[in-house]
Amino acid sequence: MKSKVLLALIIIIVIAFIVGIIFAVTTASKRIEENLEPEEPTKVETIWSIMGTESTPDQVPYPYADKNAMDYGKNKDMIGWLTIDGTAIDYPVMQTPDYPDYYLVRDFFKKPSTYGCPYVQSNCNLKKPSDNIIIYSHYMKDGTMFAELEKYKDSDFYKEHKTITFEIDGKMNYYEVMAVIDQAFTTEDDKTFKFNEFVNAFDPHSFNQFVSQAKSLSIFDTGIDAQPGDKLLTLATSEYNENGERFIIVAKRK
Repeated sequence: MKSKVLLALIIIIVIAFIVGIIFAVTTASKRIEENLEPEEPTKVETIWSIMGTESTPDQVPYPYADKNAMDYGKNKDMIGWLTIDGTAIDYPVMQTPDYPDYYLVRDFFKKPSTYGCPYVQSNCNLKKPSDNIIIYSHYMKDGTMFAELEKYKDSDFYKEHKTITFEIDGKMNYYEVMAVIDQAFTTEDDKTFKFNEFVNAFDPHSFNQFVSQAKSLSIFDTGIDAQPGDKLLTLATSEYNENGERFIIVAKRK
């Protein structure tokens, strides 16, 4: 009798152990899939490694520019719509303050995607707004996402595409390109343009310092300047090439 009871207890313990393992694995997989683990604040050096990427045959772009299929009602992470007339840049823009780089590898519908979806740096405030709103996206070899920003290397292209439109809450905000920066990435503090650290100016001097650095690094002089109180928009991507250049556009709200 005692042996039967002991056997029954062993069976119960084994079953409970197996169920516990299954539950733990399932929970862990779900957390990984949904990216629910807290992430560190966005750092340029942590995202550049996959910011420039090549599209693969199984990654077919979905209709980013379809505003009927993509709006706040379908995904509350959406905070705006970015457009540069005359280019393929016509995308919804996302923001997830608690999970900074969530859309680096997910599309608008939160499905895994090498294309990702343009997103705003987590500590930027679009309502206030911040002195500098920073948007990241991939540089895709098929010409999608932020790949066409590279065309700004041509001053003639710049002259025909000076304006960037960022729609927020139904309001059109127009920005004029101020600096076009093509910079090799380095982790050396004195050589890196830390645009990601400039969200709000501490004082007029810090604002002027950022603008001065951006203009000094620009591959040509746009003739556009900014003063304390102006609002800026920064678009950032990583070119897909062996040199690993980082391409950055800084624009001033009109």
